[in-house]
Amino acid sequence: MLPLTALASAAAHRLGSKDAELLLQYGPRQGYRAFRRALASFLTERYGTAVDAEHLMVTAGVSHGLDLAVGALARPGDTIVVECPTYFLVTPIFRDNHLTVVPMPTDANGLVVEELERWLRADASNRPRLLYTVPIHNNPRGTTLPPERRAALLRLAAEFDFTVLADEVYQLLSFPNADAAHDQLQHRRHEHQHPPTEAEAANSSPPAAVPPLPRPLRCYEAEGTDPRDSRVVSFGSFSKMLAPALRLGWLESSNPELLRRCRENGVISSGGCIAQMSAGTGASSVGVQGLAHSALELGLQDSHLDGVVRPGLAARCAALVAGLRRHLPPGACEGLMEPRGGYFVWLQLPAQVDSTELLALAERSHGVRFTPGPACGGGGHSCVRLSFAFYSEQELEEGARRLAAAVREYLEELGAGKQPGAQQRQQ
Repeated sequence: MLPLTALASAAAHRLGSKDAELLLQYGPRQGYRAFRRALASFLTERYGTAVDAEHLMVTAGVSHGLDLAVGALARPGDTIVVECPTYFLVTPIFRDNHLTVVPMPTDANGLVVEELERWLRADASNRPRLLYTVPIHNNPRGTTLPPERRAALLRLAAEFDFTVLADEVYQLLSFPNADAAHDQLQHRRHEHQHPPTEAEAANSSPPAAVPPLPRPLRCYEAEGTDPRDSRVVSFGSFSKMLAPALRLGWLESSNPELLRRCRENGVISSGGCIAQMSAGTGASSVGVQGLAHSALELGLQDSHLDGVVRPGLAARCAALVAGLRRHLPPGACEGLMEPRGGYFVWLQLPAQVDSTELLALAERSHGVRFTPGPACGGGGHSCVRLSFAFYSEQELEEGARRLAAAVREYLEELGAGKQPGAQQRQQ
């Protein structure tokens, strides 16, 4: 799904432009303005709500954006709440910033906001500075936080004075037909009709059988909230929808003080804008912005996202889910959570399965790997995270078959009173 031809066209377009030399210079700290305007236009159309270019800051991907925001908003010793389970590589970012990480439970609808509220009200010392969430097509569970929970979360953020770091990298990766309202609005754009207004996006009604997927988290702040007092910082990236090697993303905030602090970060102050070449051409930091800029201007990002990425992810997810249902032993597929977008399937196996032990057996005896639930935070003892983003449909079918064989062997050895995988370890 990597767009080699499209990126070559984007590079030629940008390097042939009259301002091409600027792409090889140090870039403005917040990102090169023409690119931010093109990105804001793209996001406005995709989100169905206005995005201001002045609220965007270019980053070297979501991880860099998170590190910037945490450095600007928190001090060593502050508390950050995270979902449990959560993206397994994010907690080192918070610990590197000397934050105390507090896990909060999730369910099939994402973060359990009622549990968060109970914790906040239980003790006056429970006062986080930040909360990190992946609110749509969650990593690792694939869940999506519903509108009522989003609004409740932001009410708590305002009441208890914390900022929500919304990792919305999967916001634009809903599968085709997973969100009828989104697809209806995008169809109008592809038919060269006028872009949807915010009111049209809000009033679009998909079939009752397919509940609409929520818009970005900031859309659920209380009516009348001063944008400067917004409790949400959103993060996005071209890594998931164009190419990971670009290392090009953005953070979005209407809080001018946060943006000022991010611009004054030591690395940004010294080196200028991150990924200037990516946003421009793809070789240096300024040029990466230029490359993405041309991809947006030429419609290459739109066509790749709708013609390749979203349908490709949907087909791969379907192949993996079908393979799991076909091959897993009876009862082992009941805890399968099938997503409507993103990269991941979360599978809860029977309670007697230790997913860390299963991984050792699966890798050693069946040549298949996955992320065990405990790696994603506390709990998840019998759970596994499966990614379908990289492999072909045929490879995913084979991977499901191998995983099922490992589960079957594990359960058989457990039933026989053996330690699963012990014989292979001895060999």
